[in-house]
Amino acid sequence: MKITRRTLPKSVIILSLGCLTFLGLVAWSPPTNEDVLVNSGDVLVRDGIIDVRNGTGSANTFGTTPAVIIGTSNNIVRGTSNVQVGRGLIIGASNVVSSGGTFSAVVGSSNDAWAVNSLVVGNSNLVSNTATTLGESTRYSVISGSANVLNKNCESLLVGGNTNSVLANASLVSGTGNTIGGPTVGSLTYHSASIGLNNQIAAVNGWTMGYGNFVTGTKSVAIGSGLTASNTQSTALGKFNDAMQSNDVLVVGTGSSASTTNTALRVTSDGGVILGRAQGDISMGIYGN
Repeated sequence: MKITRRTLPKSVIILSLGCLTFLGLVAWSPPTNEDVLVNSGDVLVRDGIIDVRNGTGSANTFGTTPAVIIGTSNNIVRGTSNVQVGRGLIIGASNVVSSGGTFSAVVGSSNDAWAVNSLVVGNSNLVSNTATTLGESTRYSVISGSANVLNKNCESLLVGGNTNSVLANASLVSGTGNTIGGPTVGSLTYHSASIGLNNQIAAVNGWTMGYGNFVTGTKSVAIGSGLTASNTQSTALGKFNDAMQSNDVLVVGTGSSASTTNTALRVTSDGGVILGRAQGDISMGIYGN
């Protein structure tokens, strides 16, 4: 029996491949509202949203804007307002993220954030407290730690630590229990920094470092413990100084507590140098010539 081998024309091959491709496209349908479902709800891809959770955990709540959600009980639709995270990343549990979450990442648990172009990492941080619109969101910031509270309309912040309260722009907070804000209640501070424990700034361009310091003077600095810098462009060093006099620009405190204050050295705006008591060859205060 003679077998003849024949070669199909290229046009026939191309036509056949085209038919197979067409049949494949007909058999495939576009993604539906529940495109990928693995292991009883572990992975859900929906309208640009990727939702990954433990099959035994509570479902995440999401709207229609693209996002990636990994964890359980996260909510990117706040209440009934349909204000949603957009193009963001949420990882963890019980985080609530609203429109402020646009281009942001929230990692951890029980964080409540309105943030734009920002990163929130930790537990129970409240970002943009009392905000109700996207325009009041925290912007361009990094917040790390636990139970920090940032008021609305803040931006360009670096906050690390626990239970800090921040109402500021272009500022730094690191530590625990620090409070920074503007000179009047509800106003913003700018270009300020607080590092340490329980420091407070109520001024613009204020800096504190240490424990329990209080800055109310514009462009003023307190470094130490229990110090008060209340004059404009003033500096307090040491510990537990007396209240500044009106012309003080630099004081060194040597007190032992908030109720037992002392100032060992004062430098005044007119160039005077005053010691709390006479010593050495320097004539000071009432001991001067």
